[in-house]
Amino acid sequence: ANSQPAAAAYEKHWSKWHADHPAGSEWHVTYSDVRAILAPYIQRALEGNRGQGARIVDVGCGSSNWGMELLAENSQAELTLLDVSESLVAELQQRLAADPRVQCVVGDCRQLRELGEKGLAAIVLDKGTLDALHELDDKVQMLQGVAALLQRPAGLLISISFASASR
Repeated sequence: ANSQPAAAAYEKHWSKWHADHPAGSEWHVTYSDVRAILAPYIQRALEGNRGQGARIVDVGCGSSNWGMELLAENSQAELTLLDVSESLVAELQQRLAADPRVQCVVGDCRQLRELGEKGLAAIVLDKGTLDALHELDDKVQMLQGVAALLQRPAGLLISISFASASR
């Protein structure tokens, strides 16, 4: 299947959505709501990858503050915010330009290998991005990309999702 039309449709939809909604929107749950549950896993991921670096990648970051909240608690980490919406990424780049630890990237979550080498990320965040993909092939491509991005042996995928009877 040709992913170009789908990528353009996703970009158009999410750019409009972000234009209509304020920055800092959380769809599912705030980081503070689950911080205590996630903290030991986050520490293990950030410290347990034998010097590979402590990069957090927020896939389909949208206007969520999760990535920045994780970064605030882990000052040695670096953060990549990835979203398909060019206008949103431009806004994030402007707002976060003063922090050299933050990289804002326009990208397709189905093409994560374009971010760089395997094992780039100690942590990958997915807060509803998988839900937003319509086709099973798109979901598989995203998850294969996430698997390639995660460091071994302690890389961590944090996936927050809506419940669905079909899954």
